[in-house]
Amino acid sequence: MEVITKRDVFGLQSLPIFFFFFCFIVLPLSSRSVEAYKNYTVGDSLGWYDKSEKPTVDYQKWADSNNFSLGDFLILSLGDLGQCRVGLKAEMEV
Repeated sequence: MEVITKRDVFGLQSLPIFFFFFCFIVLPLSSRSVEAYKNYTVGDSLGWYDKSEKPTVDYQKWADSNNFSLGDFLILSLGDLGQCRVGLKAEMEV
């Protein structure tokens, strides 16, 4: 007859340790990494304009005041779509 002196690592004796590890370490760390996306309207209430149309709109200042994350949406509020010009090109520096 052989006597086993090692602790049962995967049995019932380790269940309280696993429960403690999961509840107090794994769950708090995983909840911080999951964040919802956010919608940003470019220029806020001023909307999206070409610099020649509205030179007072400072998009760099607007971008610096926001904290963007992966998965966020940027919404371009163009105002009246009937005023769109053919061939208008929008460039963004990322």
